[in-house]
Amino acid sequence: MRSVGICGVAIMLGGWLAASSCGPSAPDDGTGSGAASSSGRPAEATGPTASGPSDPDGTSSSGAASTSPGTTGSDSGTTGAPVGCADDPPAMVPEPPPGCEHLYLAGPGGVADLDLTRPAGYWQCGGVEGYTEKIAAVACNCEIVHPPCRDGSDAACGSDGRACEPGASCVDFYGNGFCGCLAQCTQDADCGPGEVCACASAVPGSVMLTDTNRCVPADCITSGDCSGARECRMSREGCGWIEGLYCTTIADDCGSEQDCAPSWCRYDEVEELWTCEPGAICE
Repeated sequence: MRSVGICGVAIMLGGWLAASSCGPSAPDDGTGSGAASSSGRPAEATGPTASGPSDPDGTSSSGAASTSPGTTGSDSGTTGAPVGCADDPPAMVPEPPPGCEHLYLAGPGGVADLDLTRPAGYWQCGGVEGYTEKIAAVACNCEIVHPPCRDGSDAACGSDGRACEPGASCVDFYGNGFCGCLAQCTQDADCGPGEVCACASAVPGSVMLTDTNRCVPADCITSGDCSGARECRMSREGCGWIEGLYCTTIADDCGSEQDCAPSWCRYDEVEELWTCEPGAICE
């Protein structure tokens, strides 16, 4: 069976399925993490506020934007970048091939506040049961606004009671008391050696990459770094949390979640290949 959240309940943030209501365990690395769906699959969206034309089934089209550049998430109603966002032009990202879709960058409000004028540099191919390919290096554009923990202190953050590392803050990830340390990045240069900045982004009405900006391990920045026409893909652990970017290899056991059902296709750093692994019990 595929992984199932113990709590069995999902919370909605701005119409987006974000996480089990009890939340996963607080991150231990001092940098925060993305959210998994209660099923263990990458979290799905059901309608961002900055959406394109609605399809008959109620999901948003990924092909067109209803917002003007530089206005998504603005609380002033004026043109120009919202507070906490750069006012740079959108990055040039190649159009995805048939069967794939752009992920779009989040505004300050997170994945409920997508800017459909700004592709994130990722393609989601094959839907929820497919794979996520990194096709271009794109800066995050906006810092994601997370409320501070209720006590307003960084001295003891999350369930482990430890202080946050310098440069990180103690935030309430979902507004429900699930606190953790977070040091947001906005570009790859903000991360350490062997890491890239994964930006909060999603496919409208479909798969979410991560709900905040954070550094993740990587042996590739884009598919152009992978030899032999291989692809740079995002690996997820059994509850859907992103683990890092890795090139596909000629020895891989799987190419997508569809190849592994009811297991999970992820990168094995020891074997240095993509392989099917069992899911997890997601709390």
